[in-house]
Amino acid sequence: MHRTFGRMNRVVLAMCVSALGLGWTGEGASGPGVAWAQAAGDAKEKLEPTRAVLRQIARLTYDVEFRADLAGARKVQATAKVVLQRHETDGTWRIVLSGEQQNTVGGRTTSQPLAATWDGKIASVLVAQRRHVRRTVPRDFETVRLDFGQGDASAVVLWDVMTQRPLEAVDVAGRLEYEGVEKVGDEECDVFWIAPAPGTTDANQGRTLATLAGVPVRLAVSVRDRLPRRIEYFPLSALRSTPANRPAPTRVQTFSAVVGHMDEAELDLTVPLPEGFKVSDGPGVREALNDRPQGPAPASGPASGPGSGPASAPPSGPASAAPPSAAAPVTYEHPLLPSDDELMRTGTQGPDFRLDGSDGKQHSLSDYPGKVVVLAFWGTWSPDSVASLDAVQRVHERFKNRGVVVLGMNFESNPSADPLKHLRDKGHTFVSLLRAQPISGRYKVRRWPTFCVLGKDHRLVWTGDGLKSPPGGSRPGADGQVAYLESNLSQAVEKALATP
Repeated sequence: MHRTFGRMNRVVLAMCVSALGLGWTGEGASGPGVAWAQAAGDAKEKLEPTRAVLRQIARLTYDVEFRADLAGARKVQATAKVVLQRHETDGTWRIVLSGEQQNTVGGRTTSQPLAATWDGKIASVLVAQRRHVRRTVPRDFETVRLDFGQGDASAVVLWDVMTQRPLEAVDVAGRLEYEGVEKVGDEECDVFWIAPAPGTTDANQGRTLATLAGVPVRLAVSVRDRLPRRIEYFPLSALRSTPANRPAPTRVQTFSAVVGHMDEAELDLTVPLPEGFKVSDGPGVREALNDRPQGPAPASGPASGPGSGPASAPPSGPASAAPPSAAAPVTYEHPLLPSDDELMRTGTQGPDFRLDGSDGKQHSLSDYPGKVVVLAFWGTWSPDSVASLDAVQRVHERFKNRGVVVLGMNFESNPSADPLKHLRDKGHTFVSLLRAQPISGRYKVRRWPTFCVLGKDHRLVWTGDGLKSPPGGSRPGADGQVAYLESNLSQAVEKALATP
């Protein structure tokens, strides 16, 4: 009798567990529950390379597009540049992001800048609605996420990368399935369905991927580099549906220009203070600032835009009306810095474009047949961009009568930014094209500034990004980096001119 009831109980338990989507593998169990457990094991094994890559990298940089359909017919769209960096000493993470968000309610759309940083102690967040930069000392990493949410910046961060076990939701998922290969942008991606176990909440699961909002998700990771390319968040009703009749996602994060780096980079962890905004410090901020040599006091300047790497303001200093000197660059005993193949590959045909220029005319790449073209992607919100323009101007002066065209490719998200005034104040005379963000993706720009030298046939000869120190430590500091950029641009132009 007891034996019969025991067998019946095991069968009923197996049926209930199977219905809930749980993989019970007790003695005597068989059927869908066990089959799912095996499938989940296969899916988890297929995700392991992604988790391994995320454990190894020191820094992750990416662009993100976020969209959400919220209650009350409210729609949210955001774009941002994000840097996540693991601190070598203690393994904690740093976050820098900047971008723009659009909110649509009742057919009316408003825009606001996004900017936030986390330096391991202090979270600094631009709260556009309240017109202040809010600085806090979060008690834990979960509070960092909540503080970022005060400025609507939380939704663009890949929080689940920054856990001790990256994508730890796969370890606690109620259901984990591999759904095949899909294309996200230009990337072939493996797609996984990750659903929370019944009864789990944020309180007992923390900030894991599947329970960040208490909903199931679809995760797409690139087959090429195993890094995330898209996350779709679904309503709870999707737990009771099949893939064929699954409801549409309510929120989607799509990632591009995703790069995992094995080294750290120097980050600017300041958030700009737009005109008319104030700083609002929470408890403990002053003490935290006193504990370190340099505090992240917000710099006065325009708000950051989605082309930004670190959220920061242009460096201050007196403007000079005179154009920079066209003197020959410092000579370094080194060859041209190799072109960065993580960007657009050499030999690739430069995509054409048509944009408004600072001279009041429209310009396209096809307007300059047989000429070497230098493209400099920049923005006033990026200190490195601002500093690099002196080198760009000197290259323009040196080669303008030798069949070389230098074009700035500017992007600003802050309506109050005035790149034309900046060019005039600094005495830069090369033409700069405006609203170049859509073009940046076609040139594989992952950070600003980025530079492309196109040959007479408009195929890529050389590309590089950022400001780099010269080899051997000669001429250290910002001046040395700008001179080194000028030298590399000049060598790349000479190479392009020498090619038939």
